Amino acid sequence: VANRLNQHRKYKAFDYNLISSPFDKLNKNMKGFLRGELVLLASRPGMGKTTLAIQLALGFSEHYKVLFNSLDNNKDWMIDKVISQIQGSGFNSVVTGDFLKESFDFDTVIRQLNTQNFDMIFDVSDVDVLEKKIEGSSYDVLIVDWFQKLSIDNDDSEKKLTDAIVRLKKIAEKNNIAVILTGFVGWQVEERGGDKRPILSDLRCPEETEQFFDKVFMLYRADYYDITEDMNGNSTKNLAELYLVRNKSGDLFSINLKVDDNFSCFSQDE
Repeated sequence: VANRLNQHRKYKAFDYNLISSPFDKLNKNMKGFLRGELVLLASRPGMGKTTLAIQLALGFSEHYKVLFNSLDNNKDWMIDKVISQIQGSGFNSVVTGDFLKESFDFDTVIRQLNTQNFDMIFDVSDVDVLEKKIEGSSYDVLIVDWFQKLSIDNDDSEKKLTDAIVRLKKIAEKNNIAVILTGFVGWQVEERGGDKRPILSDLRCPEETEQFFDKVFMLYRADYYDITEDMNGNSTKNLAELYLVRNKSGDLFSINLKVDDNFSCFSQDE
């Protein structure tokens, strides 16, 4: 009873053991990411889910310890993306080396990476290895970029993915951390008419795994499909929509985010 009262005392203080995001609009709608949750951020390729995942990780790391596991892009690309977000330089200028002509302070970037609680690993596709790295650590958030590449020692690829998702949900609960995955939605979105916004049934993962995701976000950019205006006639240029299609702990909602011209990061659309 005493333990339960202590839990209620936390709830009344609006704690709820939540991990707030760097986006005020996101926090306003769902308060934060719950520890023990398994969250999926999905989209078609090219929408910016890796860019958004890195931005979330760096934002989280100002107050929480984050482990980012990259399975989607090569190491140099990912490091350049992190540098561009920390320094506020255009991603393209970092890739081409033009950032050297700008005001760029390597010491500042290195210091921020060392002081922020941000660890990045690459190509760890074995959940056993991930679990060992998490256990006994003080991580608050695990982000896995492109969860479809996760595997466990099993010859059946669909069962590999199912087992990986179930294990990651258990890791989140056992270690009291938030686990956020990114992934692709199916190609059938491209074949549909209309605005081509992905829905829950478009997920590229075994159907039986859906129940293990506490939240599923979709990231969508209309201008990717040369759709220049929404139904109200508003411009969709450099505008992204982040919306929930599954939420076990609250309502569904949608927020707009702006994308900068260099596609380096997202910002809140006022």
